[in-house]
Amino acid sequence: MSLTADVNPFSIVTAKLRNLFTKYPEWRTWGLSLLAWAFLLYGLFNMPGEASHAGRSIYCLPGGGASLQAHGANGAAAEGTFAGILKTVFDGLKQWNIMVIAMMFPLLNEPIRHVTFSVRRKDRTRGILGFLLGYVTVWMAVGLLFMLLPLFIDMLVGKQNQLITALIKASGFLLAAALTWQPARLVKMTKCAQTMPIRINAPQLYTDTIMYGLKMGAACFNMCWAPMVALMLAHHNFFLMWEVTLVLLCERYILPHTSRLPGYAWGIIAFALYSIEMWG
Repeated sequence: MSLTADVNPFSIVTAKLRNLFTKYPEWRTWGLSLLAWAFLLYGLFNMPGEASHAGRSIYCLPGGGASLQAHGANGAAAEGTFAGILKTVFDGLKQWNIMVIAMMFPLLNEPIRHVTFSVRRKDRTRGILGFLLGYVTVWMAVGLLFMLLPLFIDMLVGKQNQLITALIKASGFLLAAALTWQPARLVKMTKCAQTMPIRINAPQLYTDTIMYGLKMGAACFNMCWAPMVALMLAHHNFFLMWEVTLVLLCERYILPHTSRLPGYAWGIIAFALYSIEMWG
């Protein structure tokens, strides 16, 4: 009997996949991103009440009033109670984190590779998890603030007519477009690829990877906060999320850091949102 006859084909495939994930560790975060998009897509077609929005738990009503609601299994809203508010915050953060995983994780190629090749092979998964824990923690804290943004806008403008609503939805992307011409933009983009020394022995391994995740989360927020605010003001429509993600990916991996094309893209999106709200 030949030696090759005893080889398990499944083992060969597993070994090749393991080698690929070792060579391209960023595939792990891309895989998590795809799972998040699949979850959002499932909600798009299977949750009629949330058909075009990614878990809008705190939002401005069409007539201009603001609502803070927690929805139970039967769709009933529990308003005003402490338990209802806690459930709303929890549900909102869950959806916010899914959105962050879907949109932000593909932007982490360089940091993930840095963590992977800075630690011992047996510690790579734990190192990546520590980094992602720190990274998501930053965005979760930001999410708590962003969830209150529609309520704050409602307190400022009160009852909104169609023009005001259209201007609010477009304003976030207009701000993102304006910031493209900010002189400090090049520095911000450079920080999105920063590295730091990571010690290979526990517990320093965990503290360093978490701290690196916190630093990268802060750097990414400093660069991407305007489009994320714009999504909140536009109630993070699923298809709009796709458009924003594509612009961010092009900005990070394809275009030179000095390119102003993302600014024009944000401007086009702002005009489209305004037009749809006014005449759509």
